[in-house]
Amino acid sequence: MDALNHLLFAVLLVTPAGLSPYRLTARLLACYAVAVAGAYAALGLSMSFIHVTDIVAYSIVLCILYLAWVKQKAPLKLFMLCLATVAIAGASHGADRVFSMFCQVPPADSPFRPHNLWHSPLFGLALSAVAAFAVPRVLNLLSRLVFRARGVELPSISAKIVPLLAATYLGYLLHVFADAITYDFDVWWLFPFSESHYSLYDLANAGKLLALDAANPWGWAFYKLTPALIVCASVFALLCYLARD
Repeated sequence: MDALNHLLFAVLLVTPAGLSPYRLTARLLACYAVAVAGAYAALGLSMSFIHVTDIVAYSIVLCILYLAWVKQKAPLKLFMLCLATVAIAGASHGADRVFSMFCQVPPADSPFRPHNLWHSPLFGLALSAVAAFAVPRVLNLLSRLVFRARGVELPSISAKIVPLLAATYLGYLLHVFADAITYDFDVWWLFPFSESHYSLYDLANAGKLLALDAANPWGWAFYKLTPALIVCASVFALLCYLARD
């Protein structure tokens, strides 16, 4: 998925949980439709199209920050979820490029390749914890600097760490799950405790995992996919619950 689709996918899923006001979600959907239709009409399906939608996605994230921090018309948790979905989880490609500046990037089937490591859920939890702890403090520091420089008083942020972390990690996992479903990108789900890796796309593709067992002519793929989806749904429900105040 590109950044804009990741963003809307996440926002739509968390709206029923109350993390995004329905009116705001409707406006984001309208913005999405206009941006995608306009970029497609002008550029077609191309890397230029992706670049335009990426710019729109980051602009939306900044608008949500403005609404949450300055106007206080959206929860800070929504900004953290969107930030994690678009920027923090999406930084995996940049991590590959930075790593390549210093040494050879591990092969695509290695869990130590930065892109793969970045998308492993436990590493994502660590990144989410750092972000949930640091971002409110950085915003409060910026508020004090703006007040000293311009005399403009911005609202201070006092966020509960558990709901904020849950919202941040939920956004991160929605990015990982969306990639694992929409294309064949393996996730090292329990790394470093296990090197078992697969994409949900893989598990749903009976052509790849067909067991060719007379007792199970459709293959075992569906039996593997079902618990994977249940785990995903359970984590989603738990994080929605924890993200409440």
